[in-house]
Amino acid sequence: MAVVSEKAHTLKTMINTLYELSALDIGKVPLKTEKLDLNQLLREVLAGQYELSEKFSMVFSVDLPDRPVWITGDRVPVHALRRIY
Repeated sequence: MAVVSEKAHTLKTMINTLYELSALDIGKVPLKTEKLDLNQLLREVLAGQYELSEKFSMVFSVDLPDRPVWITGDRVPVHALRRIY
């Protein structure tokens, strides 16, 4: 029963994320752009996947520059994308 509950939760999260992304795509949600460090965002995404990588014995090898890589974007949709993977 725990497996079914976990799968249902995962499916619900994916559906909610797709809804959020579709709302962004049609312009229903305004973007709030800011200057973001892409390296930091990548570190956050990888940290968020740590439990999953441990579960499947995966090892990430990432070579990021020592300096920030600046992009302009909205932090909220970036984190919504993170939940898909």
